[in-house]
Amino acid sequence: MIRIALVDDHEVVRQGLVAFLSGIEDFSLVGQGGTGADAIHIAETLTPDILILDMILPDFSGLQAFEQIRVRAPKVRVVFLSSFCESETVLPAMQNGAAGYLLKDIRPADLIVALRDVMASKLVLHPDVSALMVNALNNSGDILSQHGITDREAQVIRLIGQGFSNKDLAEQLNISQLTVKTHVSHILDKLKLDDRTQVAIFAVRNRLAE
Repeated sequence: MIRIALVDDHEVVRQGLVAFLSGIEDFSLVGQGGTGADAIHIAETLTPDILILDMILPDFSGLQAFEQIRVRAPKVRVVFLSSFCESETVLPAMQNGAAGYLLKDIRPADLIVALRDVMASKLVLHPDVSALMVNALNNSGDILSQHGITDREAQVIRLIGQGFSNKDLAEQLNISQLTVKTHVSHILDKLKLDDRTQVAIFAVRNRLAE
């Protein structure tokens, strides 16, 4: 069972999402609120698997709430669900380790898939968010060369940052899944990371997910 909490200041939106998500067999709604303070309290006291968090809240921003949640409840996966797709909010959210950034025009079925993907340690991004991040790319070659990352490993990092599974990576790069796993293992070793989620966060934080 995936334990989910939801914070959105628009009650109609929040109640609609609560009603929808409560009807999904493997989801359990454990908390809801409408302010940044609610988000912090829910994360710290209920420790849901996933906290769906609006970006614009009446007391302070979702980003400000997220900063405190990262300290007080670091195991809670925060997925932003917002009406806005702007670099001022998207990039800091992803650079600071958000598990995803979705927009409110997402189809219900896609939201279910995205939340399940988050529990499978996948980074989830709305296509418009991905496009914005691509447009924000800068020269990233130096940071990879500092860690001895090969060109092929750099490709793998970028695709992981885009949310590709090992199977998708193998098809995209025309290599076997075993070879993909070998590349991922080398990347983890070189970057001193623990898992694919951290690789995805590294890719986003350093604007490598082109």
